[in-house]
Amino acid sequence: MPAEIQVYWIIGSLVIVGLYALLLLFFFFVLIRRKKVGSNKEPLRISVVIPFKNEGGVLLRCIENAKLLQENIHVREVIFINDHSSDLTPGQITEYFENTNLNLIQLPADKTGKKAAIHFGVTRATGEWILTSDADTRIDSKLFEALARKVTHEISCIILPVRPVSEKRIVRYLFDLEFMALQAVGLASAKMHMPLLANGAALFFRKKKYLDAATQRTDWNISGGDDLFTIFSIARKFGRRSLTTLISEMPFAEAEFPQTIKLLWHQRLRWVKKVPGIGGLWFTGVAWLVFIANVTFVAAWIVSGYTETYSVAVYITMLKTLPELFILGWAVLYFQRLETAWWIIPAMLVYPFYLTILILSGMYIKPAWK
Repeated sequence: MPAEIQVYWIIGSLVIVGLYALLLLFFFFVLIRRKKVGSNKEPLRISVVIPFKNEGGVLLRCIENAKLLQENIHVREVIFINDHSSDLTPGQITEYFENTNLNLIQLPADKTGKKAAIHFGVTRATGEWILTSDADTRIDSKLFEALARKVTHEISCIILPVRPVSEKRIVRYLFDLEFMALQAVGLASAKMHMPLLANGAALFFRKKKYLDAATQRTDWNISGGDDLFTIFSIARKFGRRSLTTLISEMPFAEAEFPQTIKLLWHQRLRWVKKVPGIGGLWFTGVAWLVFIANVTFVAAWIVSGYTETYSVAVYITMLKTLPELFILGWAVLYFQRLETAWWIIPAMLVYPFYLTILILSGMYIKPAWK
C-alpha cells in the first residue's frame, strides 16, 4: 500500500471508529440519566394480542401466563391469533383454550404471516391500548402498573425492555449479549423519542394510532419487522414525542430464543432483512455507522498484516471496545444477567466478523417467518 494511501486509510479508519465510539458513549449517558416517571394511576383498557404459528411446545405455558394477565385490572382481554399452525390440529388447539376466558381467533385463509396476524388481532381488539407479545414470551402482570404510570395523553407507543431467558451455553451467552446490547441502544434512542430498535415480544401502543398509521405503511410484503415498522409508522404519523420507552425497576418481559445455532442465525437474518425497508436519516445513519465501524475493525487487522501497522489496529480496537464495554456493562447489570459478563470481551472481538458475515449473507438469503 503506497504511503499516501496508507495515511488516508489510517485517518479515515480512526475517524469512523471515533464517531462510532462517540455514538455509543452518547447512548450510555442517555441510559444512565434518570427521567421522571409519571403519576397516572387510572386503569388502562388493554388488549393483549399474541400471534402464534407452530408453537405447540410453548403454547400451554403461554396460555397459563395469559390467564394470570387477564386477572389484572388493566387488562380487558387476551387475544390469540393462530396463523395456520401445522404442528397441532385445529381440534387440539381449540382444546387448549377450553375452560378459559381467552379469545382464540383463526387467521383467515387469505392472510398469513406475523404482521398480518397482529394487524388482524388489533382490528378485533376492544381495548384502547394494545400489548403485542409472542407465544414464547413471559409477561409479569406487574408490568401493567408501570405502564399505567407512564401513559400520558401525548404518548402513543412505548418500547419495552425484553430480557432473554438464561440458558447456560457459550453460543447463547454471545447471542444474548448481542441482543441485550441492541436492546440498550434501542431503549436509549426511544428515551430521546427517536425510533431506532424495538422488539415485538413486548410492544405497547394505542389501537387507534396504530390503525391510523398502518394506512401509510408499505412494508406488508416484507418478512418480519412488525415491531420496527409499527414504531416508525406511529412516530412519522404523530410525531417523535408520541414515542417513548419504559426504563425502570420492574419485572421484564422475558423471551426465549431458538435452541439451535441455525435457528438463531435465521432469526438474525430476519432482523437484518428488514433494515433496508425502514428508511429515515437517523435509523439509516446509525445502521451504516455501526456496520462500517465494525467492517473497519476487521479490515484494520487484515491490512495490518500486510503493512505492519499493528499499532493502528490496536488503537482502533481500544477506541471501539471502550464504549462497547460501557453499553454491555450497563445491559448486563440492567437485565440482571451477570453470568454473561465473562463473555463480554470475546463477544466484542467476535462480533465485527459475525456482523460482516451476517450482512453479506442477508443480501443473498431470504429468511421466512418461523
